[in-house]
Amino acid sequence: MKRSLSALLLVGALAAWAVPAEGQASKLFGITGGATYTNFSSSSGSSSWGGIVGVTAGVRQWNWTVVNLEASWARRGTDRIKLDYLDVPLLFGGSRDLGDGLRLRGYTGIQVGYNLSCDSSVVGVNCDNIKSWQWSWPIGVQIGKYRGGGTFVAADVRYAWGLNDTFENRIGSNRGWEFKLIIGRAR
Repeated sequence: MKRSLSALLLVGALAAWAVPAEGQASKLFGITGGATYTNFSSSSGSSSWGGIVGVTAGVRQWNWTVVNLEASWARRGTDRIKLDYLDVPLLFGGSRDLGDGLRLRGYTGIQVGYNLSCDSSVVGVNCDNIKSWQWSWPIGVQIGKYRGGGTFVAADVRYAWGLNDTFENRIGSNRGWEFKLIIGRAR
């Protein structure tokens, strides 16, 4: 499993840094931070707010296509089950110039999360049974503004749909919203 994950991340990184058409690309680097609002597909408590913080790197291949790779720590779960993950999404999408340095972007991709910690107060939900890896399907939209010197600021809203069960002995995937601010630099 570790080798297949490493291969997937390597292919994603190579795709993000592929040689673009002449004069068309800009590389993007940034930091992200914000909030998560998550729950389980099978009820194990109320939805819960958490935090998210990370880094992002990508490339705009042409005027409208964007590929990026992120790494972030995220708090997920419910009010009674707290889960911390290291998430690595590989995202593909389109970007539209709205004028005056403003861009709108829609995207999707695949996300893998590695469980860092688990705390449960739910009877029958034992953290020893948590799956190490959580696969998700992220779908999102971002609006950003380019400023002088290549800096940019963007607001990002994403829904991550869990693709596998979170625990070995329970049916239910982790899913929810991410609300982030991105501050970065384009070159």
